[in-house]
Amino acid sequence: MPASLPPSRQPSHDPARQRFVLRLTVVILVTIGLLVLLLPLRIPKPLRLALAMVDLIAAAIIWALARQRFGK
Repeated sequence: MPASLPPSRQPSHDPARQRFVLRLTVVILVTIGLLVLLLPLRIPKPLRLALAMVDLIAAAIIWALARQRFGK
């Protein structure tokens, strides 16, 4: 039989903590997407746009799923 996880490694079922982690994830994705767009990096423009859009779309999907799960 598999050993149970120690108390510090148990998965958290606290809704407030889950909301915080989801909000933090969305903020990080949006920030990275905007930085990729705005900073003068040596990446071709189409690739920069694609990277930024993937980050922004992922943030929108996570935000929508969190809103659906936790309500407003």
